[in-house]
Amino acid sequence: MNQTTPTSEAKLAEEKICSICKTKGHYDKEHEDWEKTTQNKIKVTIIIQNKNYAQYLRKTIMSCIIQDFPKDQYEIIGYDANSDDKSMDVYNEFKDRIKIVEVGDKTQSHALNEVLKKHAKGEYISIINSDDWLLPHFVKIHADTLDEAPKDIVMAYSNAYMEIESGIREVYEPKDKDKKLILKKEIFEKNFVFQPSVMIRRSDLDRIGLFDEKLVHAWDYKAWIELAKIGSFAYIDSVTTVYRMHQKMGTVTKRDGLIRDSIRIVSEHLKIPIKGKYTKKNKEKIINHLKKNFNFSDEEAERHIDNENN
Repeated sequence: MNQTTPTSEAKLAEEKICSICKTKGHYDKEHEDWEKTTQNKIKVTIIIQNKNYAQYLRKTIMSCIIQDFPKDQYEIIGYDANSDDKSMDVYNEFKDRIKIVEVGDKTQSHALNEVLKKHAKGEYISIINSDDWLLPHFVKIHADTLDEAPKDIVMAYSNAYMEIESGIREVYEPKDKDKKLILKKEIFEKNFVFQPSVMIRRSDLDRIGLFDEKLVHAWDYKAWIELAKIGSFAYIDSVTTVYRMHQKMGTVTKRDGLIRDSIRIVSEHLKIPIKGKYTKKNKEKIINHLKKNFNFSDEEAERHIDNENN
């Protein structure tokens, strides 16, 4: 990762979003008549997933609305999972532009599958967390990439800004960025794909059975592995999304759950019973996976494996 100042494009996007947000959702005429444009085939569905992130949600929604893409060719669906803050108030400011779905107290994988089965119409699917935001070219560059790619390309992913609360941004570039196609062995060894930087073919999501509802936290990583079994990924060498780092984010507050899910995913991939006895070779594979993904020492990785296996 390289520390950087925001590009002029990112600055302009943020200024436009902040300006519109100050009006509490009363955006200009260009964005008023979205409900009249839904007769055409929807190319892209953006799903915003939210639980108790009202403080970030308005910026996320606006970043989806100001995309440089024909407004009659993409839809925005925002779901809420029983938030007890002012999230629904924020959502309702935009009820004329986005579809709002209340999913109850469901896990992310359950909620996403419900939205996909009952509401999403897009040929391509992107999922953004309500504390992250998109740059204006996100939808166009991803959709164009998939349109032009051979059908064995199941999803496209890109670079991302990592934004910490002080405002400093670093560019995240996958270590294998020079490879246009990513093989399943590489994604299995390390999850280098940021979920908010992804756009997936809906038909391929259906082929893998959508998201694994047995996983509470690492449902996205499991999907990458399953998608890699049926096709390849297209890498976009451009920053298209901003991934916000803060102390309340799931990768911080739910780290133990992510570790447990990761062990389960690797065990399943290696065809090892979750509570089974690991061979030395398989245990080494899981240890190496945890070291690469969580920066563990050998001892820390082995302790987590033993805890999960008891």
